[in-house]
Amino acid sequence: MSPYKFPLLKLPRVALNEVLKLFTPFEIISFSLCSNYTKSICKTIRAVSQCKETLTKFDVFIDSHYEIHLQFSYLPAHDWVFYMRKKRPVPESTRDRRFVDNVREFFRGEKRILKFFGSRKSRKQKLSKYVSSWDPRRRVVEHCTGGRGTITTTEYALRLRTSDCLISATRNLCFHISEIFHHEIQAFAFDYKMFGIEENQLILELFCQQPVQQFQLSGDTSNDSSKNDILTEILTQQKAINRLNLRFNPSVDYRFDLNQFENRSDSLNILHSHWITFQQLQEIKSQMVFLSRSNFLQADFKVLIQKWRDGWSPNWEALMIEFNEDINIDKCVEGQFIQLQTKDWKNKKAVYRNSPIQLNRFVGSHKPSWGRLTRTGYHILRSDGTIASIGIEKKRIGWFHIQSNDNNSRIEMTVHFRAYENN
Repeated sequence: MSPYKFPLLKLPRVALNEVLKLFTPFEIISFSLCSNYTKSICKTIRAVSQCKETLTKFDVFIDSHYEIHLQFSYLPAHDWVFYMRKKRPVPESTRDRRFVDNVREFFRGEKRILKFFGSRKSRKQKLSKYVSSWDPRRRVVEHCTGGRGTITTTEYALRLRTSDCLISATRNLCFHISEIFHHEIQAFAFDYKMFGIEENQLILELFCQQPVQQFQLSGDTSNDSSKNDILTEILTQQKAINRLNLRFNPSVDYRFDLNQFENRSDSLNILHSHWITFQQLQEIKSQMVFLSRSNFLQADFKVLIQKWRDGWSPNWEALMIEFNEDINIDKCVEGQFIQLQTKDWKNKKAVYRNSPIQLNRFVGSHKPSWGRLTRTGYHILRSDGTIASIGIEKKRIGWFHIQSNDNNSRIEMTVHFRAYENN
């Protein structure tokens, strides 16, 4: 037998599955690109016990960079990332030589494929269409996980170059990954300011027609009202299910009806919420709402609290507002109150013990990974037995929690990274 070839495809399926267990995600994808037959083999890889339900992260980011991030349950501390780039034009006289150089470079890093399949030129061309080498670059990366601190992962990255439209090429690769691993894109993020109307329309067509767990939209168009129409179209068409993260900063005249959202997301995080009205604040239909840099004042908070005490129940369960002025929480409520002891500031039973007094004032501190915070506020016991917890951190970060009616004696509190930022 030639030392440069191995009859992989002639192996029995059981043996082939054992070999596939040893493949990295990049090797599986490169293997699937060799032919329709190898693609069909890779599509059945979930039949292998180690590979069942393995894709735990499938995220796409489009702004000045085009990135696809993958993570697998059997390799939890490893990220596999494709970086899409535009291929530089090659002078006609050097294209043939450049192709040969690319193929040599590709197979220098991926000798396994050459051993499996020999040297058919058509397969080389298909494999080297985007990648000059399948040897990934490796680096250690730290990720912020919110209140849980940071985690460290090892990133394996491939840089792909194409002469095609980067938006379409990224989507084509995503389609292929979806086919191989039987998993749809989980999170999608892009910056609409980076693109013209036609490119934004293409992104909407290719990436926003299917629901995603997380959707993030960025872009600073505070001085450009001409982007308002496409911004509205994007918000209307996005289909976030779990988390909707709106990081864009629109012009002061921007308005959007939140009822146009197709799905009710579990979490709505708006980084520049100056365009949200008080009426919209009352009608938002996400479970958790975070409004940074708002135009709301202490008088608005007072009205919201009193409305709840009078019997109104909002669609959200937890609300954070960064107000446009310092808040005196004691002036937001009226009536007799009891000062809770420090040990009882999160104790639901202590609030019920003080009935019929409605207001239970607290000063408590909690320490997520970012640092210690002090929250001053009130647990309000309504006549129907429901408890709402209101409070202020860092003078302007206001909280409004509707506590559950279960038997859990602990009062739930949420934190947000905005309390640690300076601007």
